[in-house]
Amino acid sequence: GLDHGGLCVSDLDELDLAAYLPCWKKDTNHLGKPIRLAGVEYSKGILLHPEESKEGNRARVTYALDGPLRRAKRFSAIIGIDDSMEVYGKGSATFVVEVRRGGIWERAFESGVLRLGDTPVEVNVDITGGEQLRLITTDGGDGIACDHATWAEAKLQK
Repeated sequence: GLDHGGLCVSDLDELDLAAYLPCWKKDTNHLGKPIRLAGVEYSKGILLHPEESKEGNRARVTYALDGPLRRAKRFSAIIGIDDSMEVYGKGSATFVVEVRRGGIWERAFESGVLRLGDTPVEVNVDITGGEQLRLITTDGGDGIACDHATWAEAKLQK
């Protein structure tokens, strides 16, 4: 749990989920193989592929920070487009972390556009006092094709 290196969000139940569901995966890529960013394999993480919608092409997943999770102080992850998209040579997304405190959503992190082959970005944000955590991905402005937005090692920590 939180006391031993953190709790992976892929082991939690989702409070809310909106994504391109054929590519909603926990702890694997879309083919059921290991998550891979820049050649490094990760055993844990989520694939949050944006879907097409009138509000803009995006995906979101929300987690309740209740019970023991109230003690979580950090959210960390390694983000990028899964290496499995190399066969198509494309894929782009932005990554956003939001925290709800006192009933109000606050943006804690925004990546800018990450493309296939970019160096993965390490996310580490303060979620102290958060009631809910929301992870959002967008299509990077060019449609959702190949946008295999991956949050490797996405976890809550004390």
